[in-house]
Amino acid sequence: MNNRWLILRNMRYNTAGTYNVKLKVSNSGGVDSITKTNYITVNPLPTISITGKDSVSLGHEDTLTATGGGTYLWTTGSTHDTTIVSPTTATNYKVTVTNSFGCTAVDSFKVSIKIITTGIANLSESNNASLYPNPTNTKMNLSFAMQGSAKKATINILNVTGKSMLETTTEISNGKTIPIDISSLSAGIYFVRITTDKTSQTIKFVKDNK
Repeated sequence: MNNRWLILRNMRYNTAGTYNVKLKVSNSGGVDSITKTNYITVNPLPTISITGKDSVSLGHEDTLTATGGGTYLWTTGSTHDTTIVSPTTATNYKVTVTNSFGCTAVDSFKVSIKIITTGIANLSESNNASLYPNPTNTKMNLSFAMQGSAKKATINILNVTGKSMLETTTEISNGKTIPIDISSLSAGIYFVRITTDKTSQTIKFVKDNK
């Protein structure tokens, strides 16, 4: 009675290319072998590159673009090579890329938030704004110390998700104080964003119920 044994081996290939396969058989009668040339083809994985801004201001958008494949799937749900994000906290955005061979790879890109957490921040080296009181309940004041002529500015109040809650357009100038009614806002953390044609500033404040 002849005994036949078949031994299967799982092979892992870490480099793309074509490989030969050799089958060797032995028994009591001797040894024989056969070689198949270029029998196995190992396709390459996608080489992913992601570009975008690594930090944005709260409420601002960032466009992330991936390359290296034929199809894309972002954790945002986007199936394009680009995805537009507006994070409220530091976030890792992942993309799964599939190339023409059907091979997949995953990469990620972290976007952080640029937030000015002090009560006063610079519009520029020569222009300053201050917000008071902070915390506040129903009203707050924006005061400006500036050089040069008056400037048109958009004042936007954002919640922590970046959603605009209040917005007004006005002129700001040296010594001017602008009262803002925030009685309609719920208690919580908010941001005032002051934007002119050349500068932008964000100030954090707290609305309480006291």
